[in-house]
Amino acid sequence: MKKEGGTGMSLTKNTITDNTIREKANLIIKSAKHSGISFTNEERILIRERFRKRLDMWITANNDIGDINKDRMIENLEKWSSEISCNYTIGWTVSPYDLMGTYYGLEDDYNPKKIPYMKVFPINATILFYEALAGVFHCAKLLEEALTNILLHSGLNSMYNSRVNTAHKSYNEKQDHKDKNITFSEALHLYDCWFFCLLDCMYYSLGGGRHLTTFGLSKETNSRAFSGSLNHIREAVRYGLKYISFLPDFMFGYCCEKYVYDAQLRIHNVNGPAYRDPKGRIKYYIKGVEVPEYVVMQPEKISLNLILKEKNQEVKSIMLERFGVEKFVKQSKAKVIDSHIEKQGESQLLEIDLGSGERGYFAKVICPTTLKEYLLRVPKYDTLKRAIAWTFGMRANDYEPVIET
Repeated sequence: MKKEGGTGMSLTKNTITDNTIREKANLIIKSAKHSGISFTNEERILIRERFRKRLDMWITANNDIGDINKDRMIENLEKWSSEISCNYTIGWTVSPYDLMGTYYGLEDDYNPKKIPYMKVFPINATILFYEALAGVFHCAKLLEEALTNILLHSGLNSMYNSRVNTAHKSYNEKQDHKDKNITFSEALHLYDCWFFCLLDCMYYSLGGGRHLTTFGLSKETNSRAFSGSLNHIREAVRYGLKYISFLPDFMFGYCCEKYVYDAQLRIHNVNGPAYRDPKGRIKYYIKGVEVPEYVVMQPEKISLNLILKEKNQEVKSIMLERFGVEKFVKQSKAKVIDSHIEKQGESQLLEIDLGSGERGYFAKVICPTTLKEYLLRVPKYDTLKRAIAWTFGMRANDYEPVIET
């Protein structure tokens, strides 16, 4: 690998490695035969790096919640449709159930039972595109890793997993590309945009249209046109697209709510809303917990009284973290019942007046790894050790940590 001067970043510019990846990929795609072709560790690293770089672009588009716009979404769907010579009429909805209602209101000629094998070519082309690239990733032993990477970002309610399983099953069964046909009823199902993300990341990581051999997907489009059109899907995702549903000569885009996630894939944003829906409604989340707007946007409004009055323990914990544990202890005039000085600082068992004659007991502890302070609600105890042991479901005699994690 070469390094670009002055950046300090390792860049994948090994021409020999690039060429061998493309040669192998083109051979696999052209012959559809995978036996006897393998990839070196250096080639696999390069493919993985490019895949991740492309995936980051989709994640950025998906996490941009400030610009949900159905008109811009439809505009990009129309561009995508045009580039692959689809020319479908495009509609939109904010509910997948609306798609089903529209379908069941169509004429009998569109009944999937009467047309069980009617071709809906955008989906057929998509599956064929996947199968070609999956063969290369299978030989590189990166296929399952690629699927997992996409699945991690597709969301718990995503249809992505079922769509990939459908395509992956077809690939594993080694069905003939020329005879492969998706049924009309199968095409009706919501088509998750993370599947298009998977295709774009796979194609880009192998060299893209400038280097890979162009192969046919249907009489209407080929691999180069199809891959180039995926940029419009990504932009549609930026404007709120989540699913696409296909009918003969008609296509629905599902304009959905959007979330911001942190590295642990929790809904999280300390700088603004973490949720927005197509109607403009917003919500605020920190570490996966929905909180009032002021906790995020005006944390200076958090007070001792508001923290004590908050009944939701998860919200109270976030408020306490934003307010500051040490500040809370000082303002509450907490009584120290017991304490213990450790390498990372002093832990304390505190008694706090919660108002209305109620007394609360808290263990103020310090994480040995992050050095962050936490205030844990505990029953009434006379020693800090007994209180901390209780948080672990243990008795004081059994609580003897060597290194706390």
